[in-house]
Amino acid sequence: MFCEKCGKKISDDSAFCEFCGQKIECGEKKENLSLEKKKGQKKENDQIASDNLKQIANHLEFLGYEIHRNELTEKDKRESLFVNHPDNLNLTILEMLPNFIIFRTLMATEKKPSAKIDAFLNDMNKNFLISKIYREVEDNKVYLRIESVYIGDYVKDIFGRFIDMNIREHSQLRASDDFGNLFVD
Repeated sequence: MFCEKCGKKISDDSAFCEFCGQKIECGEKKENLSLEKKKGQKKENDQIASDNLKQIANHLEFLGYEIHRNELTEKDKRESLFVNHPDNLNLTILEMLPNFIIFRTLMATEKKPSAKIDAFLNDMNKNFLISKIYREVEDNKVYLRIESVYIGDYVKDIFGRFIDMNIREHSQLRASDDFGNLFVD
């Protein structure tokens, strides 16, 4: 079979083109998608206005994330997406300015604020290269906000390295023994 986007030969059981990343719909799934499009239903990624954000969403979908576009209200000036993955932390993606996109993960714990939590978060922040962890306390609950920023136009290789590092840092945080002791009930 050949990719509809780049025309290169790919294996018949491919879900995505290994050369350009185009999602491949085949067989019954392709027929169902065609019927849906004929009925006027659009794919979630097709509704994203920003080209940069749309390319990022397609890349994340290729990696196995489900993409959910948050509806814009009249007062919203920026697009945002919620993406989830069965093995990685869920992300909220906010386009703050064109080519300035924040990736945010939120976590909460019933544990009380403590100097040990603060010391652990400071150590993690020292070791992280692209992510920063922020601690907030509300109603005696500790909330963690992990953020990283992607700046610039979408470039496949650069974004690939960015998201790999993001996943690695999130995994490093969760794999730490101190994280389990300090945050998990």
